[in-house]
Amino acid sequence: MEDALQVGEALRLAAIARADGDAPVLSGHGMAPGAPHVHAFYLPEDLTRDGHIDHITVHAPAGLCPKELRALDRITRIWLGPGAEWRVTLEAVGRAVDLPAHEYLGSSRTWVSATPYLHPWFRKKRFDVEDQLRRELQHRGLPTPALERLSTVRVGRRQLRPRDFHLLLRRGRRPQPDTRGSFWRLSFPEAVPGPVALGFGCHYGLGIFRRET
Repeated sequence: MEDALQVGEALRLAAIARADGDAPVLSGHGMAPGAPHVHAFYLPEDLTRDGHIDHITVHAPAGLCPKELRALDRITRIWLGPGAEWRVTLEAVGRAVDLPAHEYLGSSRTWVSATPYLHPWFRKKRFDVEDQLRRELQHRGLPTPALERLSTVRVGRRQLRPRDFHLLLRRGRRPQPDTRGSFWRLSFPEAVPGPVALGFGCHYGLGIFRRET
């Protein structure tokens, strides 16, 4: 799971390439203004809880057109670097509401970091990490939760700190306000639906929260 960012970025690049570059929902480029976070989230996950990524959920709030679905279906492998090749296949297509048991897509009052949260704006005297989390959740139309900062999260049999994860996005993107990351437990006053992916790099595998059961 420490490689979630690399895996998410690699799958996104493969999807854009298979769509011949013409896939606004898959790339996030060319989307209508005023519609933030409706393009695809690439969410690596560890369904077997052994610490290794075994699935990637592509969640697109704006929906996927036939061309974009064909692009995903055409991906047979991704590369994380020289000699690091993954074979992949499209397993299923559906709606988030049809997967209530999924740890990213179900509903819950409590959500816990699966990958580090990177605050998306530069910190100021009265605009710390907690303030940024609350602002993001408000922008997403979610209720204000109680926030608990965690020093580690369990990944397989290990307890990992944020620094154990890859946190730096590829070159060419805007400056990162946060390169250290943090883990959180979000306790909402009512159940909220997933996925909950927040912060800088949330479309590429960072800032993912899983349901706490």
